[in-house]
Amino acid sequence: DAGFGDAHAGKEELYHLATDPHELVNVAGLPEHAATRGRLAEAADAWWQNTGGRDFAWYESDTFRNNQHNTQ
Repeated sequence: DAGFGDAHAGKEELYHLATDPHELVNVAGLPEHAATRGRLAEAADAWWQNTGGRDFAWYESDTFRNNQHNTQ
């Protein structure tokens, strides 16, 4: 299991959640995790495209929340 954080824009974060559940050791820069970083970056890019380029703040906005209430 891996966690890929983007809380600090511009800084990649990757944690081995099975051995580091508190996310204390960032392994993003280690060469043995290059494939995982690439796979997660591709997934993040696909998510960005599929959501119309909206960031997490959009999903916390009143506009989004109001639209959700209107469609349920």
